[in-house]
Amino acid sequence: MATYHVSFFKNLLSSDGHPFKCLQRRIDVSEAESRAQAAASASRAFEVLYGSPWELHADSIEVIAADPAISSAPAAAGGRPPVRSAHAPRPSS
Repeated sequence: MATYHVSFFKNLLSSDGHPFKCLQRRIDVSEAESRAQAAASASRAFEVLYGSPWELHADSIEVIAADPAISSAPAAAGGRPPVRSAHAPRPSS
């Protein structure tokens, strides 16, 4: 089991028209077996906090292992790259 930092980002444009990711919420998930499980758990927690699906407030999810040694592991949330995953699929109930 590992701890992950799960961040929810909204894609916005700066005043000069350059895109950037704006952090909406970061949720730390402990005791997750994988990035996918951490993303699913954080998605549920986000939806409880806001009372609606996370996709209404954020455009992407980034999952980072709290322990740097885990960051090099091949498993990823939603089949995305190991450290970051954008537009992670909604977890099934």
